[in-house]
Amino acid sequence: MKLTNNQKKFLRARGHTLKSIVMVGQHGLSEAVLAELESTMTK
Repeated sequence: MKLTNNQKKFLRARGHTLKSIVMVGQHGLSEAVLAELESTMTK
């Protein structure tokens, strides 16, 4: 599914108001990040 530029702009703007719960750093999605995400999502 390809998004138009307007759709991308809309979604990006919506994302700015969300509070982040997990940050993925320069090393990408590691086992530790996955574990933290799972822990956070089950709370």
